[in-house]
Amino acid sequence: MMPEGWLVDGVASGALPVDDRGLAYGDGLFETMRARDGRIALWGFHLARLRCGCERLGIPEPDGATLVNECERVLDGDADAVLKLVLTRGSGGRGYAVPHEPRPRRVLTRMPAPPPPRPEGL
Repeated sequence: MMPEGWLVDGVASGALPVDDRGLAYGDGLFETMRARDGRIALWGFHLARLRCGCERLGIPEPDGATLVNECERVLDGDADAVLKLVLTRGSGGRGYAVPHEPRPRRVLTRMPAPPPPRPEGL
């Protein structure tokens, strides 16, 4: 059974191919984002940091409009949640040499928001 609130490359799924470079070599990056009132806080900051990471790693960056659409789909009206976007270089062969034409893979998950911190002494 697939967990609710998971997308892999825009498709509801809870599985990745075993040859994904993110699994085999940690070849990718991630952003953890807080959603409040159904909107991602600091969206521009997250997108800029994701783009910077993609540039440094030489991973083609995903389309911003696609990411917004997928985040809205995963939120599914949940006003208070945490989203995690993992972007891997995609599938590839054995060894550390990166594919000449990588096809990045997006993994987006929604988790419940953590409870507010308790004041000390309570």
